[in-house]
Amino acid sequence: MRVPAVKQPHAAAALLAVALLMRWRRRGRARGRAATSPPPIAASDWLASAAAPQPQPQPPSTPVKRSAAPRLAAVPPAEAASTLLVAAAIALLCKRGAADLALLVVLAWLLLLLQLIKTQPRPSAEAAPAAPSAARTQLPPLAGTWVKDHAASDSMEPIMEAMHMNGLLRTAIRLLRGLEIRLDEGSFSFAAFSVVRWFKLREAYSLGGGVSEQRRRDLRGRMHGAAQLSPQGTILVSYKWGAPHTGRGLDEFSAGPDGRLVVQHTNWVGGREIRYKQVYTRQQQR
Repeated sequence: MRVPAVKQPHAAAALLAVALLMRWRRRGRARGRAATSPPPIAASDWLASAAAPQPQPQPPSTPVKRSAAPRLAAVPPAEAASTLLVAAAIALLCKRGAADLALLVVLAWLLLLLQLIKTQPRPSAEAAPAAPSAARTQLPPLAGTWVKDHAASDSMEPIMEAMHMNGLLRTAIRLLRGLEIRLDEGSFSFAAFSVVRWFKLREAYSLGGGVSEQRRRDLRGRMHGAAQLSPQGTILVSYKWGAPHTGRGLDEFSAGPDGRLVVQHTNWVGGREIRYKQVYTRQQQR
């Protein structure tokens, strides 16, 4: 029994409708997966996690072999089925002599493909987050002569006890009067002066990050240290020394909101962490 010609376009249109429906359902599922995906990690959270101590990764026992040959992406089943349905609709129309309607089917399919291509997410320079501008950190107002505020400063007895300093050196440190600081774009140095005239301590660093040799603060040989300008506008001085009493330290020089100099010391000696703060006021010019 021959099928009437009027029903042939309807069959082709049904095949096209099924193909379009499969395309739109796949597109809707992709949108749903994108909506339910977890949000990206904030930059601040990522920095906090990166600053925390992380365990060192162990090298794999056997190297992983990767194939250098590129692999072709597999065609999803919905894509293949919808393409076959459209091809069947075009073939049916051409076989029955409905060339004009077959051309319309082809044009509709091409329009759908163009719309899907436009809606695909593509990497864009506008969507990428802009790199932060390398703004230069301003030097803190630390240069000058500073007088120690003994009442506002912490005791230095714990660090002197950990370093097993002798009585004369402890007396000179207790009678510390202040600091003289020099600071410019490329260097940072300070000199400590005490009531005890023989006690002299001076350290000079390059702000470029180079390591330099300094005199140990307990006057027992030499140590190595480096200084840098932090993004917060403070000067960080890190240093370490060997035997006797091997240890390391970190000093942060900052200008307080009241115009005073605050030096936060952190030392690690003999398995202990010792923190203490020293406060200085700017010496008035006579």
